[in-house]
Amino acid sequence: MNNLLLILLISFYQINSLTFLLEAGKEKCFLDDTPSEVNIVVYYEILDKLEKDVKINAKIYNVENKTLIFNSGLKKTKGKFSFVPHFSGQIKFCYSTN
Repeated sequence: MNNLLLILLISFYQINSLTFLLEAGKEKCFLDDTPSEVNIVVYYEILDKLEKDVKINAKIYNVENKTLIFNSGLKKTKGKFSFVPHFSGQIKFCYSTN
């Protein structure tokens, strides 16, 4: 099995950093409490440089699992995306690879 090391830096009113291993073809999800109407920026980077054709998929949900943002097939090994939730509370961040 291929393991990819993915670094996420999620920033809004504070900076949170999360590093984790993500097996190829698997999904990992995390919950975070977020304020309303604040720009949330997610930076990501794949540290396994041998995996050149990896695509990162990101799905972000509110607590009711209504999709806030869906980035499918981000083709870079390093990048960022941002969104503004229109509610406060828990957000579910899910990441997977191809």
